[in-house]
Amino acid sequence: PAGRPLRGMTFVSPLRTAPVVRARNPAHNGRVCSTWGDFHYKTFDGDVFRFPGLCNYVFSAHCGAAYEDFNVQLRRGRESNTAMVIRVTMKLDGMVIQLTKDSILVNGHLVQLPFSQSGVFIEFSSSYLKVVARLGLVFMWDQDDSVLLELDPKYSNQTCGLCGDFSGQPVFNEFLSHGVKLTPIEFGNLQKIDGPTEQCQDPVPVPPRDCSPGTGICEEVLSSWLFCTLVDASSYVQACRQDLCLCEHANRTSCICPTLAEYSRQCTHAGGLPLDWRGPHLCPQTCPLNMQHHECGSPCTDTCSNPEHSQLCEDHCVAGCFCPEGTVLDDIGQTGCIPASQCACVHNGATYAPGAGYATDCTNCTCSRGRWNCRELPCPGTCSVLGGAHFSTFDERQYTVHGDCSYVLAKPCNGSVFTVLAELRRCGLTDSETCLRSLTLSLGGGRTVSADVGWGSLCPSWQVTSAQALDPANVTLFRPSTFFIIAQTNLGLQLSIQLAPLMQVFVRLGPELRGRTCGLCGNFNQNQADDFRTLSGVVEGAAAAFANTWKTQAACPNVKNSFEDPCSLSVEN
Repeated sequence: PAGRPLRGMTFVSPLRTAPVVRARNPAHNGRVCSTWGDFHYKTFDGDVFRFPGLCNYVFSAHCGAAYEDFNVQLRRGRESNTAMVIRVTMKLDGMVIQLTKDSILVNGHLVQLPFSQSGVFIEFSSSYLKVVARLGLVFMWDQDDSVLLELDPKYSNQTCGLCGDFSGQPVFNEFLSHGVKLTPIEFGNLQKIDGPTEQCQDPVPVPPRDCSPGTGICEEVLSSWLFCTLVDASSYVQACRQDLCLCEHANRTSCICPTLAEYSRQCTHAGGLPLDWRGPHLCPQTCPLNMQHHECGSPCTDTCSNPEHSQLCEDHCVAGCFCPEGTVLDDIGQTGCIPASQCACVHNGATYAPGAGYATDCTNCTCSRGRWNCRELPCPGTCSVLGGAHFSTFDERQYTVHGDCSYVLAKPCNGSVFTVLAELRRCGLTDSETCLRSLTLSLGGGRTVSADVGWGSLCPSWQVTSAQALDPANVTLFRPSTFFIIAQTNLGLQLSIQLAPLMQVFVRLGPELRGRTCGLCGNFNQNQADDFRTLSGVVEGAAAAFANTWKTQAACPNVKNSFEDPCSLSVEN
């Protein structure tokens, strides 16, 4: 529709450049207390009053209970002849939070956002500093003049402070004392809490002014089609008139902007979707970079690192700066709003441009629209035997077996191209003190490579035995140090053997053997649940029963299930 003049200003139907935001939750304006602009307050029960106090006041606290769940205090002040909130102190279930424009302290310690601890979450959301407490409290501050506090209905009739008693009945207890009606200044002064050495002066009542002349703009704007009709505008018209009456700015229209903004916010709490009522001549709002201001946008901003944040948002819309439709906020390069296709990605602290990528032994990843698209690559697996009893399978299932025999560590299930045998023996005074005694690699045809540690010997040995010469094309032996041996085969198998101070082994298999192995190292199929598969194909539930099926000598004693800490049984401890 065409615009219509209003006291020298013209309102034009706004053209939305951001997606229409749907109401995410039902009307809850009866659970919201607020303060804004030139010392205006609205209680939970809907009373709107002006209280120009500059001291520290209880905004809202949990009263009448044995334990105080929350206590929110604030101090207002003036900067450049403009009223604003300068400090907020919150006590939430034992946690003390202090908020100023420059810092956020939790229990006296400076914190960075987002912050989460003990059921309290603090973040920047749209244009607000937001505190959410699991106990049932949401606090929002634009770090200027506006504060909103929303409580769970369970606190009805249990609050006190400038926000009132949350009874659902306007002017029930708030402005009455022993049957005598209190003025807003008298009511506000009752909520003051001075510091230990502070003596803050109460505001002095001043004679009311005649604010009628020249204030017709308030009723015309607040009753216009730009605002919703879900909230009674009369209290806000009165607040707007007070703003104009007390205005000391050259541009008097700027004095009513906070009240217009508050009425718009109350609209969203009532379940409405306010239109973009600001314009070049009425409360213009600037945004950083290429963002745009809207009265109703999702508080869950879509970003390069979280491009679908708004789709999962359950909060109602808020006023603030938002990205144009089809773009997301670049929280990686900090370049403003960009198409998602231009988003970079981050890996290990490094930034990658769209289309760039990185590769590891097992994955190949490419950056696309701020996300990593990774392709799984055939990946080797490693099995280890540490401390003579502690096993980790190719699929990284960990278990402990105190054996006293020779066991099959790994072999192809269908064939005998190679077999890795490990000999575990008792090496202490108890059954739970075992050591890896020797390791044998059998390559078929009687060819073996073995590593052995003699009891009490400081000189570990290794040897090659075969019915025929060992084919160097099948296995290469390398000794990088006195106590370390590496056996590299062309069968997709590598052994890394530590001989001292304790014998330990790492068995590494190539990806071509995935799902084809048997033994104490498991079946290498990326599924830990079936690693305890026995020689007969049955999956055991206990490590001891599983290990007993892979003995190579039937005469050896079976491993027993142990539920004791072996270290507590050692005489050395």
